[in-house]
Amino acid sequence: MFEPPHPMGCAYCGKMITEDSPRGRRRDYCDPTCRRRAQRKRDRERQVSGVDRTVRRSIAVDLVARAHEVLACEGDSVPLAALLKLAAQVGEDALCLAAAAVNEARAEGASWPEVAAAATMSEAAARARWGGVKAAALLASRSTQTRLRARHGRKGEAVAPFFDMALQPAGAGNRRAAEALGKALRTLLLRCGGSDEMVAEQAGLPPAVVNLALQGAHVVPWPVIYVLSDLMKGDPVDLRLLWERAWGRPTTTASLQNSRTLAAALRGAHLAAGGPEISTLSARVDADQEELALVFAGRVVPHWALLASILDQLGTNHDDFRRLWAACQDAGDGRQEGGGAS
Repeated sequence: MFEPPHPMGCAYCGKMITEDSPRGRRRDYCDPTCRRRAQRKRDRERQVSGVDRTVRRSIAVDLVARAHEVLACEGDSVPLAALLKLAAQVGEDALCLAAAAVNEARAEGASWPEVAAAATMSEAAARARWGGVKAAALLASRSTQTRLRARHGRKGEAVAPFFDMALQPAGAGNRRAAEALGKALRTLLLRCGGSDEMVAEQAGLPPAVVNLALQGAHVVPWPVIYVLSDLMKGDPVDLRLLWERAWGRPTTTASLQNSRTLAAALRGAHLAAGGPEISTLSARVDADQEELALVFAGRVVPHWALLASILDQLGTNHDDFRRLWAACQDAGDGRQEGGGAS
């Protein structure tokens, strides 16, 4: 599918390649010397220019997007040609993701024997799959797509169909939840000192999509929230409950079984409130700063009266947190401060 730059000649020197046999994979280089020289050239270029680490992230987002499309096709009468095309795109994304991961590992000093061991294949096979001109051309193509996507936003053909399908407008039932999620994202953006345009470029996402998410006008899929939070140096887990509320997905029983989940949800509510200082919050709820720090860190499960007071100051609903708190009580998780729900 992806041909090397010199389809009729050596990918390094350009000389014509005489095939010894019509069978098998066509050689990219005329002899081992050109292969070694090409590898050294790629290594030098990698060391000089570094690796575009936004490419792997962009590929991962694309792969999740395709998975959403595959799931959306279940139960529908979808033409076979469309399904086969989608399956081919999923396979291509998976190949690109592996190539990008190997490229980053090599840039960080991983040797080919180490790559081969990680892939459970021979060194020769690993070099052939990820060290040749085809893999380089594949990654170069995806890197170009990422830059164009960031520059042109929704005009990019590769990204528009997914976001047209997956962006969910904030309706009457989830508007407040979407606004809270957007406020939490804006707090993270303010803390990291970046801009929405910069984050969009790093994530390989259309700026318009990032702006809609930040403003709380639309709700984007969880993988996008995860990427944005990570880029803004936040912990994606802290935004999970906010996203579930905004997306309309009920909190699952499996996620309510430990104090870390309660603390993460509390940190998300703190972000949605603009991230007030712990010292200010402790004065308002009449609690020690150290105690509050332990609560937000998940080291202590507070009594309900204190938790409710914190939630009131953060302006968030009690219902989800009551279930989280009760699950911690049932599981006996975390050091308790005593007392019960009022």
